[in-house]
Amino acid sequence: MIEISTEVRGGIITTQPVLFPDSKTSGIDDLIAPLLKQGEGSVPPKRRPPLDELLDAAGVTSLEDLLPGGKQTSDRIRVIPVDVESRADRASFNTVHPDSVDIWLYLVDPGGTAVDPTAGTIHHVESRSPHEFIVVDRPMPGRWLLVAVRVQPGPAFAGGLVAGGENRTLQAFASAPAQVPSGKA
Repeated sequence: MIEISTEVRGGIITTQPVLFPDSKTSGIDDLIAPLLKQGEGSVPPKRRPPLDELLDAAGVTSLEDLLPGGKQTSDRIRVIPVDVESRADRASFNTVHPDSVDIWLYLVDPGGTAVDPTAGTIHHVESRSPHEFIVVDRPMPGRWLLVAVRVQPGPAFAGGLVAGGENRTLQAFASAPAQVPSGKA
């Protein structure tokens, strides 16, 4: 459904499966556990730990190191680069995951700044369904980093990341020459 909606609204930039391996308790649980124990279920974006604190607790020195083929891996954090074209009206970044797990979605702009989910041009939506998305109005062109953080340890699972863009100024035209029968059989 997310892929269909993204395609209808402007077009898919990328769709990627994301595999989280079996994971055990790690340093990020010290930040997350007190939030989950408050009995509120899912933690809203404005109450989550900042991305830099999660990375520090996980021993991650750079998101670039967590990119596919990078120097470092984490069983709880996945980073996917997404290129957004200039003059895009909106960009959407989505996670899809099984009901049995929770993923927090963070976003880093091309300047290297973690996106504030409460900013005026940001629409961060969570639902009880197994997905979360961030929509950015008038996104800065360049390479964005979509960061998915597995909230709790547990068995391996597969999820997905979908990014899409809307750009009213981008137009594509195509034509084909008319077929002229030669009259020869």
